[in-house]
Amino acid sequence: FFLQNDEFFGDIESFTKQNSTAIDLEEIEKTGLMKVLYSELHEQYKTLLENKLEAFICENGCTVNGFYEQICIKVKVDPECNEAHFGNMILAASDFDVFMMMMEEAARDWQVVEKSNITDTTEDKKS
Repeated sequence: FFLQNDEFFGDIESFTKQNSTAIDLEEIEKTGLMKVLYSELHEQYKTLLENKLEAFICENGCTVNGFYEQICIKVKVDPECNEAHFGNMILAASDFDVFMMMMEEAARDWQVVEKSNITDTTEDKKS
């Protein structure tokens, strides 16, 4: 199951760390507006997700179209089946609002690290 794949999550984590500094939390909080850059980052993120998912599907002996067809068949039979939930998770993961929540959290984490580094540096200078 690709959601349990360490490499997959490592790539997602790398993406968020590398791009979290572009997220202006103060601007978002003040205005609620999103920069065009965030849409560009979201497109890069969706491409990363699509490539990872496609690789996973192919590594497990299926084609993307075959995978999609199987999910559609299962969902028609039982809209509450695991495959339906799986499809919804994929859609949610590529949703802009979900993406921004993830990136904002990463930006907050980065700010904590930066503040910690500044505090450590200031304390080192005092010593």
